[in-house]
Amino acid sequence: VSRPSCGTDRRVIASRTRNNISIEEAPAGKLIVLLRDDMLNLDDEVTVTKGETQLWRGKAIRTIKSIAETLADRGDPTATFCAQVEVEVAE
Repeated sequence: VSRPSCGTDRRVIASRTRNNISIEEAPAGKLIVLLRDDMLNLDDEVTVTKGETQLWRGKAIRTIKSIAETLADRGDPTATFCAQVEVEVAE
């Protein structure tokens, strides 16, 4: 969930198969999907879907910004993510 709206009352349930992230449950609005190489092959296209709707498809770009933000958010070097994509979840 986007950083400004994060809270304990927000829940996202997602699963992954190969290079597809399936959003099963999420609040409506902006959702930042965090990615890393041990989850997916970031050298190939990644797809984010909710039900039958494709929310995003493309190559996720690894950035130092993503690493720095997730390290600052979590304070744990083993829980950092090198890429992120932003999607809009409909109600």
